[in-house]
Amino acid sequence: MNVKEFISAFLKRSGAKIFNAMVLAKVIGFLVSIAMARILTQESYGDFTYAFTAVSFLVPFMGFGAYQSLVYFGARLKTEEEKRQLFKYAFSRGILLSAVLSSLLLLFSPLITINRPNSQFLLVVLSLHLLTFTLVEFVRNYTRLVNRNDLFAQSENWYNALLLVLAMAGALAFGVTGYAWALVVTPLFIGIYYLKKLSLSSVRFKSRSPIQIKDFWKYALFVSIGAVAAKMMYIVDIMTIGNILSDSAETLQQVGLNTPEAISKYVSKQTAIYRVCSIIPIASFVLPLALITTDFVKVSEHAADKKFLSNYALNTMKLLFPISLAVAAVLHFGSEWILGIFGEEYQGHGELISVFTLAVIGAFTLRIPFGNLLSAVGKANWNAYISFGVLGINVVLNYYLVGKMGIIGAAWATTILIWVSGAVNYACYQVYLGRLK
Repeated sequence: MNVKEFISAFLKRSGAKIFNAMVLAKVIGFLVSIAMARILTQESYGDFTYAFTAVSFLVPFMGFGAYQSLVYFGARLKTEEEKRQLFKYAFSRGILLSAVLSSLLLLFSPLITINRPNSQFLLVVLSLHLLTFTLVEFVRNYTRLVNRNDLFAQSENWYNALLLVLAMAGALAFGVTGYAWALVVTPLFIGIYYLKKLSLSSVRFKSRSPIQIKDFWKYALFVSIGAVAAKMMYIVDIMTIGNILSDSAETLQQVGLNTPEAISKYVSKQTAIYRVCSIIPIASFVLPLALITTDFVKVSEHAADKKFLSNYALNTMKLLFPISLAVAAVLHFGSEWILGIFGEEYQGHGELISVFTLAVIGAFTLRIPFGNLLSAVGKANWNAYISFGVLGINVVLNYYLVGKMGIIGAAWATTILIWVSGAVNYACYQVYLGRLK
């Protein structure tokens, strides 16, 4: 299969609808970020970023990965009734486990925000996001499982349109707290609507699984662990900036800070600047992710077909590499113009975006496709081991580079580790192919 045939097959699986929906989601997310950067002060936006980053760390672990396991194991079930039964089993347990996570985050919020007290109430509100977002993720994954990619795209579009409206209205009326509440109620509304639309609302905890429970939760656990560790690649930098930057004597001397209030304000602004500079590069990751999201079920169905998997990986790289170069070029040469959209106070930091353009190439060609392909063929445990190995390096690298270079150091740490993890994922995928007959 050549690249042209590869793209044609992708489109036949409603790939265009999913791609358009996910790209639109990032565009709307971009608009929301612009609106928040302009409506909110740098300090309050920085406080929100810190709180949301803490929540984001647990997002991949919500439901203990049951919604991810639903897709992988559901792809092997032959009838829709069996898939429906698996959904009811996974959802009833997953939503309860997310409630436990939300409660733990609420309980430990004072400790998590000990160095950022203005972020505590925001963290309390956003802890509910774990619960409501679990709901909408289960619904989305079920639509993929039953080959209703059109409904997946539709739910994605409605979700982001509603988020845009509620986020702007909330921020204008109640400031940063209103924005936080918008992130809580949007997935709740969309999730409930599609539960009813798909006739999935009658879920009871006693629902049984049509597959081996041990295998289901083992896969879910490894997917969650791997996803959390991978997510940390984009979280460690923010947490490091929030907690380490203020302790850097060299940095403080350079900016002339000598009071706790001045330091706190400076760190919040640096966090906001870093967040704005990383938004567009990381948002562009939706392009390879849309491809894998569309084909995850199909790849899972062909997990033992060496020829199919080899051709799929090769065509993926052929398609994504030139796209990554084009995206990187636009980001590099248009960095200052992009920052100007967020406001004049964010301009002058184009170097940050330029560093992230290198991360874009690595993420497009290696990190995202091969990390997800390992999970699709059932090697979620390999993905988890890789992610945690990289996470350890990430913590050390961020601690050193942020202390020495400030926020530009955080950008370099993230970029380096995207390439390292991507290369290891690629090598492991080749090992898996080598074991197939």
